[in-house]
Order: sequence, then C-alpha cells, then structure tokens
Amino acid sequence: MKRAVNPRRSVALGLKTCQKDQMKRPSGLHYGDQLDADSLAGDEEPEFKIGIPGSRALFGKTTHPLRRVFWILLTLVFFFLAAVQVQDRIDYYVKTPTRKDLVIINNDTLIFPHVTICFGPGRTFNYSAMEAMRQNASLAMGINPNDVQMPYDLLSLTTLTTLWNEIGHDIGVMFETGSSKCWFGRGKPCKEVGEWRQLHTVLGPCSSFHVRHPVKETGLFNGLYMQMETNAPSDSWIYFIHPANIDPALKFYDEKHYELLNTNNDVKIRFYQALNEKLVNVWHHPCEDAVDYSIENCELECFSEQLVRRSGCQLPFMKLANSSQLHSRETYPTCNTSASYRIADEELRLMLSGDDTRWNRSSCNCKPPCHTTYYQIDKEKVVADIRPERLRLRIFFQDKTYEKLTESLVYSLTTLFCDIGNSIGLLLGASVLTVCETLEWGCFRLIRCLMSVTAGAGRANKSQKVHPCPIPSAG
Repeated sequence: MKRAVNPRRSVALGLKTCQKDQMKRPSGLHYGDQLDADSLAGDEEPEFKIGIPGSRALFGKTTHPLRRVFWILLTLVFFFLAAVQVQDRIDYYVKTPTRKDLVIINNDTLIFPHVTICFGPGRTFNYSAMEAMRQNASLAMGINPNDVQMPYDLLSLTTLTTLWNEIGHDIGVMFETGSSKCWFGRGKPCKEVGEWRQLHTVLGPCSSFHVRHPVKETGLFNGLYMQMETNAPSDSWIYFIHPANIDPALKFYDEKHYELLNTNNDVKIRFYQALNEKLVNVWHHPCEDAVDYSIENCELECFSEQLVRRSGCQLPFMKLANSSQLHSRETYPTCNTSASYRIADEELRLMLSGDDTRWNRSSCNCKPPCHTTYYQIDKEKVVADIRPERLRLRIFFQDKTYEKLTESLVYSLTTLFCDIGNSIGLLLGASVLTVCETLEWGCFRLIRCLMSVTAGAGRANKSQKVHPCPIPSAG
C-alpha cells in the first residue's frame, strides 16, 4: 500500500534544499575564479578588481556620489601629470641625445696619409709631352703641326685615358730621373717605402704617394721629404693630404680644399694627432656605416652622374656608383673623339664654375660616414737657405698619439621604459601587471558582449531571471 505524500512537507523540503544550494553558490565571480561558458553567457556580471588605487571608489556600486566625484577629479589630475611626464620622456628619447667621449691614445704605429700632388691649376698637362705627340699627330695625318689643337686632336692617335697618362706630369718618374728628389725617413728614397700612383682629377692627371706600411718613427727626419725643381719662378704645386679611403678627384676645383706650394720656403706639416670619429646612426641624423664610405666619394659619384648625363660620355676621373640608375658603360662610353671631348670639357668647366643650376653639393644628399679618420694639420713656413728655383715640402708626425672620439646614446630605450614606469607607478600606482589586468577586463567585456549578441533574440528579450531552484508543485 502506497504511503501518501504530504504536499506541505514536500514544499518545505524543496525550500530547504534550495537554501543550502544558494549558501554554497558564490554571489559573484571574483578575480582568480575560473570562468566558464555559463558565466560568460549568463546574466550576472562577474566582478573584476583592477589593481589601481581608487578603482573601487570609481566603479563600486555602493560608493557615495561625493566620494566618487572626489576620486574622479583626483584620478584625472594625476593621470594628466603622468601623461605630461611620459610625453616629456618620449620627446627626449625621440631627439636621441648623444655624448662624445674623447680618448687620447699613444700607439706604437700610425697610418701615414696619402699625399696627392698636382702641378699648378691650368698646368696639369706636360706641354713637352704634348708637343711631341702633336708632331707625331701632324706626321700621321699629313697636316701642319700648327693645325693640330691640343689635346683634342690628339685623340686621333689614342684613347682619352691613355692620352691623359702620357701627357700628365708623372711625379714618380720625375723624382727618379730628374733633379727633384723624394725621401721618406733618413736616407730612404720614397720608392723603398711607398709608391707614386697616377690619379685622375677634375684638373687632369695628378700623382698620389702611398706608404705601404704604418710608420713607427716620428719627427722631422722620419716623414716624407720632397725637393722639387721648378723651371720658372711662377711654377707652383698644389697638394691634398687625405686618408686612404678618400678619392680627391673633386677636391682640386676649390682652393679651400688643397694647399698651394709656390714659395721658396721649407714648408713643414705636422700631423700631431689623427682623429678617429665614430658616430651613432640615428633616424634624424643618419650616417653610413660602410668602412670604405666617404662624403668625398659620394659627391664624386653624384658629380659624375650629372656630368655624364649632360655630356653623354665619360671622362677619366669619373666614378659611377654600382647602384647608379644610369645606363651601362656601353651607353655612356669614354670621350674618345675630339667632338665628344670638347663637349664634356666645356660642360665640366661650367659645372665647376659655381653655377648652382648645373650642380650643387646639397642635391647629392650624401650622408656623413659613421667612421671617420682625418688628420689635423699644423702648417709652418720655415725660411731656409735654398735656391730660388727649388721648393721643399716635409710631412711628418710630431708624435705617435692620436685621438679617438666615440659618440654614444645618452638615453636608451630601456631607460625610457624605466622612466615611464616610474612616472606611472608614482602618480597612478600602476604597473605592467595592472595593464594586464585592465586588458583582461576589457577582453572579458568584449567576449561577454559578443556572446550575448549571438545568444539569440529569444534570450535577449527575457525580462526576468528564472529561479535557480523551482519549487515543486503540490500535485
């Protein structure tokens, strides 16, 4: 026989079970509790606590309005101060401040510079050699020698590069066969220590002396000593002292770049310090980090490209970059004809005359090198008992010290982050973990919003919550 169930007792048992379940169930989702799909999609909004002082007063539901207003104003003030401080640090970092450290080093050896020397401006060609070639040209062409204009008409016998080499002043040969002498060190001819190489410049063929090995001795009698005989009192020489990685082909068109030797004095040049400078490659002051790069070479390539576009052919001193957008050398050949040489020579004179419409250094956009080596010159004229037709030049190191100048960043990216963290932590009490908490809260809010949209229109229209423990019916 079945026992009858009392409806009132059933209702009481149901209510008691529901109360026990509600006591076990947390009232809200606190930070650190596991989030599940029901929590994300449910109607109750979990409680996230962001670790910023004052956040409870700002977002708490039970906060008094006056207290909320006070914390809003206080937070805005300190947030503004933190933003100003962070902006100041960012602006300082963008300026990339640098400092230069100078160290004087006493080295065992020093690298001797290259010395490029040319005959005076307008006289870089050897007229004796040109006259001999003119006689040969007149005989070959069967015309009067006076009708052969130099050096243009001589191109009927040879190429332009060979012509420059033959009619240029070969200083190395002059020191070996003529009355002019060249020594390097005590009683050592220059050919034992280095070599003279022919170099083509905008003025024509010149000669450059290269020392094979670093020098170990310093002083007046342990350097380069040249004694040159002149044919007339008006004869003069120009010279340019430069590191090995610089091509001085374009330097001889401006007087401020070279030295003039036209007096009957003994000229001494002391290289008491060689300066090695290293710059920092930053975005607003970029520099070229290639070891063999120099501004002089970059400007020479720029000058050569513009000249070859205007003239249509190449002169011997030109240097075209490998990455140049010009056509191949077959398109721009050497100026081996009299007509092409005349056009190129006239265009060269116009570009060197200072006409900015034809060539301007600033248009080349050459970056400074990150590594620079140059020599400080102390020029001194010494009156000596020498003949009027003789010029002497001495180049030597005063001592074996050189300066090393290194540029470094004062304010690094790590220092920037540390300063920003200090400002935010001091004024707002925030840290990296606080940012992570804020991002987590934002992601949760976004996910909750997306899930509520995709839940369906039926659930979105619910206006009441369903009791989690429905009371069983009495029937």
